[in-house]
Amino acid sequence: MIERMADFLLTTLTSGMLGLLLVILFQLTTRMDFKKRRRGPRRVRAHVVPKNDEYVTLTPERARVRRARAMQMEAEAAREEAARQEALKACEDERRIALALIFVPPGQRERYRQEWNAEMASLSAREASAFALQLLRSAPRAGAMLWLKRAFGRRPA
Repeated sequence: MIERMADFLLTTLTSGMLGLLLVILFQLTTRMDFKKRRRGPRRVRAHVVPKNDEYVTLTPERARVRRARAMQMEAEAAREEAARQEALKACEDERRIALALIFVPPGQRERYRQEWNAEMASLSAREASAFALQLLRSAPRAGAMLWLKRAFGRRPA
């Protein structure tokens, strides 16, 4: 029984290897002209771009130009994203100031708005953001002090 199985495995492996060898030889004979000398500019198949449902091969020079253009576009997109984030940060700081102004008495809001905006204009973006956040934290207490001063402040006798 074991001898039959060994003979079966040996014959199937041998026939499989023989078939594989024949396939390899067939492929080698069909590709005998792979050493042809190329004329003209060298084409690179690695840089294939679809154009109107057709594939166009690019020369290495054009591929470099396209890569450089793509890198420029990526850098420009990154700059635009940074500018957009900066604008969002500025809007966020303005919203914090507007929220802090709710606690200030109505007659004094415009004066405090001008003062706080001037202070933020003189600071860097990071410092201005920290200033607006600290201002928002301390606004209720400062507003209460202004309301109390207005209600119980000095009055002429």
